[in-house]
Amino acid sequence: MQRALAMSESQRSPILSPTYPTRPGERRVFQSLLILILGVGAVLAFICLLGDIRRQHNAMGQMKWHAATYQKRLGDGATLPLNFIPDVAPDQLPKMIQLEFLSAEESRKLRGSDRPILVAQTAPLTRVLAPDGRGVVIFEKGAFRVEWMDLPQFDRLFAGQKEELAKTP
Repeated sequence: MQRALAMSESQRSPILSPTYPTRPGERRVFQSLLILILGVGAVLAFICLLGDIRRQHNAMGQMKWHAATYQKRLGDGATLPLNFIPDVAPDQLPKMIQLEFLSAEESRKLRGSDRPILVAQTAPLTRVLAPDGRGVVIFEKGAFRVEWMDLPQFDRLFAGQKEELAKTP
């Protein structure tokens, strides 16, 4: 009986008695390595999150500026304007995020529509920790508003607007 209890190290099951790190110093090395890896991962995730937030913030700030400019042009009128060319000096354009604007012909066709109208949008902005999306300026009920839309939501609204443009002569 004692012979069965006093098995040698080589006869023990590796599952029941692991042979790696048995010394306290080796355990501290593995714990330190694990903490270091988790810490670096957390810092990288935080940096990616800050990049996502900054990218969206910059796009939305620019879109708000355009919406305020359009609202000044509109004044008290509630009709969709025909000109959405931005009031920006040519030397300032490279510093701005590239936008797509509604053309004068599309504006003419969409005047009087009761649905939200996409007036301007950014290119799709890639984000690491959140869904990709676009900053958009929307004209609805005589006023401009700015929104952040994820790509599927934008695609639905854009497809509806294209359908309405196709119907209108």
